Parts: sequence; structure tokens; C-alpha cells
Amino acid sequence: MQKTPQKLLSILLAVTFSVRVLAYETGAQLTLQGEYAGNMTQSAVDPQSDVAMTAAARVNISHSGPVLDLSGIVLARYTDYLDNTFADQWLINSDIRADWKITDSLLWRARNQTDQVNLDPLGVNTPDNVQNQNFFNTGPELLAKIGPVTRFTLGASYARNTFSETGADNERLIGYTQLRRNVRSPLALSLNYRAQQVMYLDESGNRNFDRADAFFRFEWARAAFSLQGDFGTTRIQFEDAVEAQDEPLSILLARYVAANGSIITLQLRDAIGDSTTDFDDALFSPDNPSGTTDFSVGGLFLDRRAELIWTRGFGRVTGTANAFYRDRDFLESDFDQIQYGAAASLDFVLNPRWTMTISGSWDHTEFETDGREDEFKRAALRFTRNIGRKFQAFAQVAYLERDSTDILYVFDDVRFAIGIQYQIGVQPKVSVRRNRQSINPVLR
Repeated sequence: MQKTPQKLLSILLAVTFSVRVLAYETGAQLTLQGEYAGNMTQSAVDPQSDVAMTAAARVNISHSGPVLDLSGIVLARYTDYLDNTFADQWLINSDIRADWKITDSLLWRARNQTDQVNLDPLGVNTPDNVQNQNFFNTGPELLAKIGPVTRFTLGASYARNTFSETGADNERLIGYTQLRRNVRSPLALSLNYRAQQVMYLDESGNRNFDRADAFFRFEWARAAFSLQGDFGTTRIQFEDAVEAQDEPLSILLARYVAANGSIITLQLRDAIGDSTTDFDDALFSPDNPSGTTDFSVGGLFLDRRAELIWTRGFGRVTGTANAFYRDRDFLESDFDQIQYGAAASLDFVLNPRWTMTISGSWDHTEFETDGREDEFKRAALRFTRNIGRKFQAFAQVAYLERDSTDILYVFDDVRFAIGIQYQIGVQPKVSVRRNRQSINPVLR
């Protein structure tokens, strides 16, 4: 993976840190874990047992001030497979965002994100089918007030999307503008236009394209309820195509915080997606990854999805549940998929020293190319022991099962894991989000 964008962001952060270090909230978590799997390869034909030793470090930082607005999480994991069923593996997850206020009307924004995608979009999530994907984006944003309730925004950015294994690396030039008006206290309306040019470093297997999004946005925000909707159109023009392609754009995000402490989040999306779509997801959080995705290296696709998340605390018990549906139709490849499923977890604080977690998930995937259908189930029981305020030990047992219309993809396994964790400083919230909103999706 190329390091230049990350170095640029590191320099920016180093400069800002030198101004006033004491104003930053920082934290870290170190983890050492060993996991035994009877079928590490997830194979019905040749199951192989192995022990995976993982060392992980997570670092988080946050700061919000009149000049700098900064938040960041970086999670690095190294896994060694003792019986060599897979090669040793480095995985990185990150979400680092910095807004530097140069003047009252001029910002400089920077963002770096890392996640995982599959090498083979039709394969399964085994360690040899995973690669890191990184996205770096930076540029200026100008904000001008027109009267007491109207604001004009003009911005531009340079972005670089890189992969650790495949040759889908690309660069992007992005420009955007917004005319926004606060109609009354909870409601704001805006007209938006965003254009980007996508250029692949290896053009032998990729097609450069231009993309333009024109949409109307409404924002409604109360203390307990917020709602944002984008409605418009997207135009795609491939470099070697005679005609452009127009597709509808509609995105809805709602969040409700009830008096009893429960939080409900709903997201609906019908839009064009590409390799950076998940980084634009309002629910993206590197500290709580949902696993690898399988659609970022297949080019542009029609992305239709719905997701509902519910969280509630009941005294010593905290519950989380979510359900999702996603339909992806690729414009240039045969990776079309429909996926839906659900997951839930319960955390029980048994006493000041012991916590028990019960979790489960189920998802169903239909592959249009070969007609294959996979159904994956997972259930886990975890006990965590607090040893002092900073040190923890844990043990977990998990059952995994995949049914498929193709016998080669059927497997089941029971996995056992034990480990230790050490935490220092301030630990991150559920997600990291910016205080200053942008219409540039990758700088939001």
C-alpha cells in the first residue's frame, strides 16, 4: 500500500499536536489473543485445524477547538498462524479526520480511512481472500454567509484510493458546491452539486470515468430526532463511452434517541456506488468492523440498501440489534449480489469484575453469476474479567456454520479464544463524527 498520503496527514497532525498537546484526549488498547479453530480453512473437503495468535493495538485521539477539529481511530492487527494454514497477516482499520480553520470562512480538511475488502468478490471471508483498502482525501473548503440564514459552500479536494494487493488504485479530483438556507429552527434546505474525475493508475483493466451528482437536501434536527435526505440524480461518463449514464440518487438517514436511552438509526440508500462507498457510509466505524466487504474491487454498481440499528441499556444489560438488506448490480462486471441478514448482542454486567456477552448473527447471500446461495450463522459466548481498572482477561467460544447450494462452500466449526487486554487513557465512543458538516461525502 502506498504511504505518501498517510505521511502528509501525519505531518499535518504532528504540526497541530505541537500547538497544545494538553487539549487532546487520547487513549489506547493493547490486545493479545490466541484462537483455536478445528476448521480454520472453512473447507468441507479438506478441513485444517490451526491456532491463530493475534497481537492488536488501537490508538484513538480527539480534539475540538476553535482552530482544529480532530478525531481519529487506528486499529492494527498482526496474526500468525502457527500451523501455516495461511500466511502471516497485517490488517489495518482507521478513520482519521482533521478540519483546520485557517480563517473564519476557510477550512482545510483531511481524512484517511482504511478497511478490508475481498480479493475475490465471489469468494468467502478467509484470511487468504482479504486485502487492505486505504482512502486519503484532502482539500480546502470555503464557507460564505449570505445574510443571517443562508450559507454558500465551495470546496475542492484531491483523493487517492489504494489497495494492498490488486491493481485498482486510483486518484480523484473532486469539486463541490452548496447553497444552504435555514428555513426555521429545526429545518434546513440546500441545493448541491458535486463532480469528480476518477483516474486509475493501471488502465489496462480499469476504465476512467467522470461522475456528477446534483441533488436537493433537507435536514431536520431536534434534540431527540434528526433526519437527512438527499434526492437527485447521478451522471456517469466513462472515458471511452459516447453517451453518459444517468441514475437516481436518494439517501435517507434518520436517528432517534428515546427518553429511556434507546437509540434507533435507519439508513436507506438508492445510488451509484464504487470502491469508496463504504467510507462514505454514515455508520462506518473502524473500531467496530462488521467484517470484510466483497464489492469494492468490482467497479461501479447500483447500490440499494436498508439498515436498521437499535441500541438500548437496561440497567446492567446493554442490547444491540440490527437488520440489513443490500442489492448490488454492477455496471461492468458479473459480481451482482443480494444480501440480507440480522445480528444481535447482549452485554451482562454480572458484577464489578465479570461481564458476559452473548451474540449472534445470520446473513444470506445470493450470487447472480453462478446462482449460488450462501447462508452464514454465528453464535458466541464471551466472559470478560476485570483485573484492576486497566487490565482485562477474556475467554470466548464461538460456533460458525455456512450452508450453501454449492457443497464446496459448506462448513461448520467451533472456535475457542483466550486473551488479555490493557487499556489506557480515554476510550473512543461508538463512532467518530465531525462537528462541521460537508457535502463532500468523503469529508463529511
